[in-house]
Amino acid sequence: MKRKQIYIDAAQEREVKWLAARRGTSEAFVIREAVARYIADEVERDEGTSPDAGGPPSTAELDADPLLGIFGIADPGLPPDGSVTHDADLYRASRRTARRRTSPRNRQ
Repeated sequence: MKRKQIYIDAAQEREVKWLAARRGTSEAFVIREAVARYIADEVERDEGTSPDAGGPPSTAELDADPLLGIFGIADPGLPPDGSVTHDADLYRASRRTARRRTSPRNRQ
């Protein structure tokens, strides 16, 4: 997955937040879903031409992807959108590991 930064207007932001909350998903997922549908519509309109040889997967193929079924099966105590806090979570984890490695008890 590639990271992209986009600008949306205030009304679009409200609608994305509302959809994400209603569905219990992340805002990023709502945006990715919208982009996938837009691309599928454009490819269909352009008679299947695509920069990829096989063309992008359809929305139905994306929905049928078994990997999508694993989202949300982690510890229910975790935040529903780990992408919001992943930097802090990773940083805290790496600090704990670093402390263990440099702890006086671990030095020989």
